[in-house]
Amino acid sequence: MKVLIRTDGSLDLGYGHVYKTLWLAEVLCSEKCDVRFLISSDPQAETLVKGKGFDLKTFSSGLNDEKKADILMEETAEIRPDYLIIDHWTWSTAYWNRLTKIPGTFIVGNDVPENKFQHFDIAFQGIKNDLTNKNFTQKDINWGIFLSIF
Repeated sequence: MKVLIRTDGSLDLGYGHVYKTLWLAEVLCSEKCDVRFLISSDPQAETLVKGKGFDLKTFSSGLNDEKKADILMEETAEIRPDYLIIDHWTWSTAYWNRLTKIPGTFIVGNDVPENKFQHFDIAFQGIKNDLTNKNFTQKDINWGIFLSIF
């Protein structure tokens, strides 16, 4: 099963989305999935993903959200993943409006803005409570319900 994960991390944004999707990717790999990442260019985020041994494609610096969404759709159409997982919430409305359904690809949203659920086949929030919860760690994420849809 092929999975494409679209997320971002940077010094300004933080690396929570990258870490969370890496944890998910590790679980998916243990279930024999082929997982690839598509992220905006950032040395630390790239090091994190590559350090876990995942295939990675990065967006060139300076691309606007519309072009990134177009590239995401092109990449999805080309590799035809069974699942496209999008984990991010600060992209512009223009980005979200460019997302389209790809036949044969189930689109999963994690940490989706409330008014963007229509872009996904399934969407959920992956953060327990909020980020001020000092007890929030990897063990608090339960991907069991997610894996049951596979």
